[in-house]
Amino acid sequence: MPQANELRLFISSTFRDLGEEREYLVKKIFPEIRALCREKGITFTEVDLRWGLTDQDVKLGQVIRACLEEVDKCRPYFIGITGSRYGYVPSYLDILKDPTLLEQYLWIEDAATEGMSITEMETHYALLGAGSDLIDKKPAEKAYFYFRRQQQDVEGDSDESEELRKLQEYQERIEASGAPIETFSDPPALGRMIYDDLVRIIQEDFADASPPTPLEEERSRHIAFALSRRRAYIPNPLYLKSLNDHVREEGPPLVVYAESGSGKSSLFAYWGESFRKKNPQIQVIEHYVGIGATGTDHYGVIRHLCMEIKERFNREEELPTAPEELDQALSQWFGYAGHALKQSGERMVVILDGLNQLQGKALELQWIPEVISPHIRLILSSTVEGTLLELKRRGWNQLGMQALTKAERETIVVRYLAEFRKALHPDQIQQIASDYKCGHPLFLKTLLEEIRLISRHEDLQERIDEYLTATGTEDLFQKVLERIEEDHGSPAVQESLSALWCSRTGLSEGELSELSGFSRLKITAMTAGLDYHLVRKNGYLTFFHDYLRRSVEKRYLGSEERRRTMYLRLAEYFEQGELSRRSATERVWGYADAGKDSKVVEALMEEPLLRELYTESGKYEVLSLWKELRDKGNNPEALYLERLSREVDEGKKSHPLDYLKVVGDILEHLSHWSGALEVYGQILKIADEAKQLPERADALLLRGRLLTMRGSDAEAMEHFSEALSHYEKLQDRRGAAFAVGHMGHTQRRRGEHERALELYQQAFAICEETGDLVWKAAIGVSMGVVHFERGEYDSALEAYQQALTICERLGERKGIAAAVVNIGNIYAVRGDYDRALKAYQQQLALSEEVGDQWWIAKAVRDIGLVYFARGEYGRALEACQRALAICEKLGEQLGIAGINRDLGNIYLKRKEYDRALESYEKALEIFRALESKNHFASLLQSRANLLLTLCELDTMPSFLPRFLPEAENQDWKELCIRAARNNVQESIEITKDNSLNSMTFAVGVLLARIEYAERKTDTALKRLQGMLQDAGDEEQQADLHYWLWKLGNDRQASTARDLYTTLITRIPRHDFTERLDELNKSLRERERRSPGAMDVGTV
Repeated sequence: MPQANELRLFISSTFRDLGEEREYLVKKIFPEIRALCREKGITFTEVDLRWGLTDQDVKLGQVIRACLEEVDKCRPYFIGITGSRYGYVPSYLDILKDPTLLEQYLWIEDAATEGMSITEMETHYALLGAGSDLIDKKPAEKAYFYFRRQQQDVEGDSDESEELRKLQEYQERIEASGAPIETFSDPPALGRMIYDDLVRIIQEDFADASPPTPLEEERSRHIAFALSRRRAYIPNPLYLKSLNDHVREEGPPLVVYAESGSGKSSLFAYWGESFRKKNPQIQVIEHYVGIGATGTDHYGVIRHLCMEIKERFNREEELPTAPEELDQALSQWFGYAGHALKQSGERMVVILDGLNQLQGKALELQWIPEVISPHIRLILSSTVEGTLLELKRRGWNQLGMQALTKAERETIVVRYLAEFRKALHPDQIQQIASDYKCGHPLFLKTLLEEIRLISRHEDLQERIDEYLTATGTEDLFQKVLERIEEDHGSPAVQESLSALWCSRTGLSEGELSELSGFSRLKITAMTAGLDYHLVRKNGYLTFFHDYLRRSVEKRYLGSEERRRTMYLRLAEYFEQGELSRRSATERVWGYADAGKDSKVVEALMEEPLLRELYTESGKYEVLSLWKELRDKGNNPEALYLERLSREVDEGKKSHPLDYLKVVGDILEHLSHWSGALEVYGQILKIADEAKQLPERADALLLRGRLLTMRGSDAEAMEHFSEALSHYEKLQDRRGAAFAVGHMGHTQRRRGEHERALELYQQAFAICEETGDLVWKAAIGVSMGVVHFERGEYDSALEAYQQALTICERLGERKGIAAAVVNIGNIYAVRGDYDRALKAYQQQLALSEEVGDQWWIAKAVRDIGLVYFARGEYGRALEACQRALAICEKLGEQLGIAGINRDLGNIYLKRKEYDRALESYEKALEIFRALESKNHFASLLQSRANLLLTLCELDTMPSFLPRFLPEAENQDWKELCIRAARNNVQESIEITKDNSLNSMTFAVGVLLARIEYAERKTDTALKRLQGMLQDAGDEEQQADLHYWLWKLGNDRQASTARDLYTTLITRIPRHDFTERLDELNKSLRERERRSPGAMDVGTV
């Protein structure tokens, strides 16, 4: 039977007299039906094994059996077409060439002696003889027949007249059956009839069909695979008990390990189905690595599990798409599931089979959280090498599968062959069971599969002896391939299996036929001989295990050149065919694996293909491809913008909005913000012209976000305000909440705290109205940040605690981490470093529990900054270096830059000035590339501070020419002062539209120090004195009095000392202590020089 979502149609006809009709159906009608089916999520497969087959081919045997097997696969869908021929009539000798045919189809012998053609045999088996004692099959209910009007007379004694007489009698038998019959005069008439009948079938039998969701599509693959693995499986009760016990207990995940082919997949498939039936209240998720759409790609595993959790627990969050986001996703989504399961008191089973089949860094398993909720009963499998070492390191429970015992082997031999009504002599059973190699389940099953295909009893013992000479499972598969080559010819096997090896989604028999150049019949017969080792998913065949895949690679694809040739052939084949998600995937990855980067770029630039490929489930693949291409010198930003510009120049009015959104999203995810802004600008223009308000509002929001990331806050505010106006007109409250929230972020960045708070409160109220708790929690944290920056620490703490409560209720791990870290920040700024450390360590434990590397890095960095504030520079350095290593592994550029800035500050305090400058330079380079203006400007000020510090040295540091090459030929101090001024001026220019108050203050102090270094002491002192009148808090006042003293106004020392003495009681920062010590030392020295001297401390 065809799959539930497959319309598999058997076509019975003669060949030589229906060439034009065949051409019309293949090129005109079937593509239309296929397109119609695709819209409803149906796979349409037409099967006519004998089109293209000669009578000589038929005489070679096995043709009839292959045809009848396909009739069963297509049942109940069958069409018969007759022209002017009755069809080839096989002789009795032809029938005898295939002994299995007579065993399986007892009626065939009578049919052959009566002179029945193969065409009528197909119809007899499908309809005319079905339901009889000899054919225990239900007659095909959807059988349709089409007779071409005859021009010749059936009277006469010629061979031609005899042929027509047989044809007429055959047609009369069809008429007597009551099956629907139509007559046609030409190919178009036939095409219309078949089209109408197939449309009727689709409407009647697939009325509820709809395109499968990405999850349904993915899930179906694993269901089909699990079904194929349960065949003839004999379970070991000890293994079943171990799995059942694991679900009942609360310990860590269970790792099932054994060498490849030991039956791990079959065990999981059998146990999973059995457990599901006995425990319908417990959810079971199965993922078999290598079976999903992306094969051995761990991102495919992550996406499948996240999709399952999203649906089963009604989560509204969007699934991540960028590879770096996916690497961190599983911890968060397991957190969602664990939280919901804890609340309901239920459990969920997650099966991950075949982790050893992953590739590259995925084998390190960093994407799987180390600590998992006890309510999620995770069961994994791996081979005895590679990933098993990492899983053992984690201390997870283990179950090692052993080789089959002799008694188990005997049972499997008898039971497996009995399913096919075959049996062996007891001596042969003993021979097989006694061979130690048969203790390997895949070896034994493969051996038995080969035995059952032996048609001559006389060959049986010889073949058993031959197969048992194999040195192991891999060697046995080489013998299997040899047998397939003997049966079907080496070229056909090599070409078709090589194509299958290269495919990412699997191939149909028809595609294998076209790719290999061999007949559909030959391909069908060949794949039938490998039935146990192939699995069909959505109508496409693919390998079910590594052994066959490796054997095919070793035998047919040993050289890089050969592999690239096959990849290229596959890509070109799908490029010429109909565009679909699948064909786009095969084409793009085929060219990529063939090393044809220019063809990959060309494909990713095509509007229809990109829209087809850049779907929810395919985004990360496109982004991965672009990252690889970019590493090889291809600039996606330049390529897309050049293409869009060129097409406008060539007269193309505009691109569809959905295509522009895709391009913009790609550029944004790849951090090409300028290009993304330009594309979103084009969307704005088109939306304006078409008066499409929703699209315009969304584009404004997208552009506004990017503008804030670039530091263009004023322009961003204009975008957010306009977007808000549109959302209000559209009565889109959720969109309004996003716009208002982003307006609040922008005002906060600009230091407009009062306005920011008003906006956040407005967004918070909308979220309460719409019930959007996730955005409500995020806004709550942002409100806390505003209070924090205003020094309103109690209000900030209240806002963070409220957000924390929401996130804990939702199981929103990242939100919990954000709230906890901000609570830690309050303790840190208050100088309560012990409680700050405790909060950061809580955040670190939470992040390590869910395996979120980004949050781990942030927690470690925050801990390092506490050590820095306490003056424990060694521990601060150690923590920041650990955080940097994590960010570098993640490729998290903003984090890398920020931590390099922290390292520069630490090295500065340790007086390791060369390392400090080096760290600043690294950070500057990244901030410049990311166009992160505020970060870049702030770091320029840090660099200026370091250069001014160097000027206090007596001699030029030996490392300075590395950073300022002119230092060898010029006055090095003047050069440092000039460079410091340039840095400060550049930072002023960058932030002139959106300077924060804190940044403005720092710039003022730096300019005063530069003026002092330039011997403009009066100017410097006046600047500081002017700033003192506007100083906002005690810290700024203390800082200004300190620098007034440093730049020559000795009367400021005691005031600065008193201010720092007061500050330290609240905030015991080490730099405050250092300055206080410096001031006290100076005052004591002055007192020693001038006893009784007064320091009035006034300006």
